[in-house]
Amino acid sequence: MKAIVYDAPQQWSFREAPMPEIASDEVLIRVHSCGICGTDLHIHEGEFLAAFPLIPGHEFAGEVVSVGTAVESVKMGERVVCDNTELCGHCFYCRRDEPLFCENFLSHGVNIAGGQAEYIAIKAEKVFPIENLTWQEAALVEPTACAIHGMDLIALKPGSSVLLFGAG
Repeated sequence: MKAIVYDAPQQWSFREAPMPEIASDEVLIRVHSCGICGTDLHIHEGEFLAAFPLIPGHEFAGEVVSVGTAVESVKMGERVVCDNTELCGHCFYCRRDEPLFCENFLSHGVNIAGGQAEYIAIKAEKVFPIENLTWQEAALVEPTACAIHGMDLIALKPGSSVLLFGAG
């Protein structure tokens, strides 16, 4: 398959990469769209947990083309977006229900293979169906979810003062 591959910070190429193999609890997705954001600029510089070699891309959408033998929740041909994180579930932070502090945190497109490729393998539990979105709109689900989560955390009330800043 074709993919963008970083061999080191600032050193990338568009080339052939091995086709991902799926485990029994994973699905194979044919990527139709993948966003680029500020996090990707940090990865380009070798920052933000980046591990090389790396296929970047953590905001992606695609079609399920293969399902693992233990997968029942996702169907072939389904249009999907994904949660790009893989958390261990057993470290100190995961046991305290603080998964984003996971000591074994993995993120597709950051320190494991991401969506800037023709295909990506991902755990079925991290896959969510989409319906009436274009592929380009669907690639924006991940950053939109981050913004919505932030709004949930700050618990705005009528009359609250807020400051918005940032671009990725």
